Amino acid sequence: MEFLKNVFQSQGVFIKALLRTPRLLNLSLEKTLKPSLAFWEGWGFSGAKLVSFLQATPNVLYRTSLTPGQVDLINKIGIDKESKIFKYIVGVVAKSRTETLEAKIENLKLCGLSVEEIWQLLGAAPLVLSYSKESVCEKMNFIVNNMELPVNHVVKHPLLLQISLEKTTRPRFLVWQKIKSINALELPLLTVLTMTEAKFVHNIIKGHAESKLPWTIYENAISNASNRTKNSTKQNFG
Repeated sequence: MEFLKNVFQSQGVFIKALLRTPRLLNLSLEKTLKPSLAFWEGWGFSGAKLVSFLQATPNVLYRTSLTPGQVDLINKIGIDKESKIFKYIVGVVAKSRTETLEAKIENLKLCGLSVEEIWQLLGAAPLVLSYSKESVCEKMNFIVNNMELPVNHVVKHPLLLQISLEKTTRPRFLVWQKIKSINALELPLLTVLTMTEAKFVHNIIKGHAESKLPWTIYENAISNASNRTKNSTKQNFG
């Protein structure tokens, strides 16, 4: 515990990490923790940067090495070590098997993204690699077939893959679509998707002259979300 407290440089940060990853206390000090710390320092994580890295993914302390495949993937994403997002890329890659990561990248190819677009997307939003293939397929299907946006739109706006389809994208899109068809709503869809829940309800739904219809659409979409079948893993971009 004393070693970990020193690593995290703050008792409060240490406690939060321990609550997230209690297995840290099961790790051997000499065989795992000290070699792991030395390994990550070799990757350029030290001082405040190390604490920030461990706050984001404390379970990287389980590792004392990365496979050649993991290192290759980090290099292909091509983000500078000084970038704030680098720690998230390394964290996501470090806690996943290379085969799993490669399958998820192949899945993005099947969605219609080029290799260059995939590296660009992952460089901006590495947490996409932590999502299931089914989740990504479902979101991409909705973006292309319902929102009628080009596949590569997610490269410029990775938020579309990061926010919840059922709780945010689908219900808000349906409301936005209906209001736009009624009175030519000028507010961009991405602005609607990034609003807080309270602001969306107040400005978009209650702010509409006839709020009953959009409110009904919104409530129905939220209600149906929990019952929606999520078994399909295939997509049709035709």
